[in-house]
Amino acid sequence: MIYFFKNKKEVYYFDQSYQRKIAPKGLDFDIGCYLYDELKCPVVVQVASPDHTNGSISYKLFNQKMSNDFSYWFYIEPATARDNSLDKDRWWHCFENSSCNIKKFFVCDRGLENQFENTEYLDAYLIYEYEKQKHIVEKLNDKNIESKFLCLNTKIKPHRSAIVEHLLNDYKEDSFCTYTDSSILQFQVPSVFEYYDKAAVAVVNETCFYSMYQNYSEKTIDCILTGTPFVLAAPPGTLSLLHNHGFKTFNDYWNESYDTICDHEERLLAIKKTIYNIGKKSNEELEEMLVDMQNIRLYNLKNIKNIGTRLKQELERFVQ
Repeated sequence: MIYFFKNKKEVYYFDQSYQRKIAPKGLDFDIGCYLYDELKCPVVVQVASPDHTNGSISYKLFNQKMSNDFSYWFYIEPATARDNSLDKDRWWHCFENSSCNIKKFFVCDRGLENQFENTEYLDAYLIYEYEKQKHIVEKLNDKNIESKFLCLNTKIKPHRSAIVEHLLNDYKEDSFCTYTDSSILQFQVPSVFEYYDKAAVAVVNETCFYSMYQNYSEKTIDCILTGTPFVLAAPPGTLSLLHNHGFKTFNDYWNESYDTICDHEERLLAIKKTIYNIGKKSNEELEEMLVDMQNIRLYNLKNIKNIGTRLKQELERFVQ
């Protein structure tokens, strides 16, 4: 687990032995620097998922009065609990019961803020991602469909394995997939962004699935940027979160009721059924569908700028 903050125009982090060091360049540290620039105050950011050991480190770190160096705490990585219960030994209980002098917690999982006082849902990672896209050209690329489905994956997770196996078993000739589990798939491509323009529909296996708290990432944003409609394998209510952020999804074209199913295995089956119904369409039918949903695809692309501004305004309101 790494914590870092920016102070006196230098970026530091604490390693697990509590040694303060100058931070290297990299994505996670870029997010922290961005937050510092936006907040105009010292910030500490957690950039790795907690476990029991790291939870105790967190407690020691904050109770050593290092918290005097910052005011706001952002949680970047989404929760991965398999149910709606909260582990009493995890980091948030350490912080909640400690003497840390922190003004407010921000969590990236919608719904988790209801469990604790002085906590707000505000996904710092999404702010960072949307800010990177504020100069995008609001124009859809032409699609040259070579496959019905696109499913891009890296880290091995149970829901990803289930979806990739389903696509390869039933739609092998109509799917382009990447995965790092060589027992399921041998083919990975280092650069895959161009493949969005060659697929009709993306099946997005988000970071989390077995959770009751909503979260989405650049995996979904990439579909919006490329005008690619998507089926979303994520926690229940994640499509609702996208709607709350101003995006439109595709319930007029296929059944998105899977988003309302809280039982994870039942939701996974419903997603597979949606994939089945899309897979029955010919490439010609899918091309016609893409033309028909062009207004939605372009609307979502334009909303990238709107939601970035909106989230920044929420951030400014919270930290005044």
